[in-house]
Amino acid sequence: MNAKIGKSEETILKQRHFRTIMRTEAAIIKAILAQGWAYPEMLYIDCNAGPGTYLLNNQHIEGSPIIALEEMIAADIPFKAHLIEIDESREQKLLQVVNQRFHCPNRVRIYLGDSNEILSTIKCQESQFGILYSDPNATCPGIPALRRWYRDSSTKRIDWLLHIGFAGIKRAVDVRCQKCPEFKGSLHHCFAGIKKHLSVQQEARGCWQWTFLLGCNDDILNRKFSSIGFVNGKDAETCLRDLSQIKSRIGSSQHKGMDYEPGDLFVN
Repeated sequence: MNAKIGKSEETILKQRHFRTIMRTEAAIIKAILAQGWAYPEMLYIDCNAGPGTYLLNNQHIEGSPIIALEEMIAADIPFKAHLIEIDESREQKLLQVVNQRFHCPNRVRIYLGDSNEILSTIKCQESQFGILYSDPNATCPGIPALRRWYRDSSTKRIDWLLHIGFAGIKRAVDVRCQKCPEFKGSLHHCFAGIKKHLSVQQEARGCWQWTFLLGCNDDILNRKFSSIGFVNGKDAETCLRDLSQIKSRIGSSQHKGMDYEPGDLFVN
């Protein structure tokens, strides 16, 4: 799997919203840590870290790991960051950028490999808070790996954030795939195995229908993101079903830009 980095005009808005989410998460977790009962370190996992920085129309763009590190450092919160990148050239650039801009080698670990395999090796401490982020571009969002990771009771306080292009998923998934005989035309059930309060950024962007999905421990936190278009509760469930609804056979995984097999979303 070696997909190109997805860059478009909506990338700038995506990163702005991601920064808002990280800033809010870090502030809330810092307040929790001040109470003294939680594990004294925020956890951040980036499943698709990328090169750290890149250019879009001659404009310098900071990637998600750089934004996350900046916000956790600005919040003055103890943290441990696990950054996963599947492409060696991007992993090397990320390593260079992180070493140049930040001086916290004991707080950041960078992995070269597939997040679907590496995620299971990352252990969470009991009563630890944090957030896991997956922005898989044109690849499988790794929902099965997420569901397996969240089965461990120690992960129950780790929020998750996915950035997904629903149009790409709908073109790639074969609804008659034998790997998912329970599939009935919606991706909604895939998230049922991860017990979180679900929020969805209601307005999907661009022809690929990009949007954020957020799973939080506390519904109060979900409501804090209404200013950037998130809805929760029944509205979130309805929005997700509308985005992911597949009414007929879409076709094969050979659609341009797709490099995963039909059914990969659903394997437990």
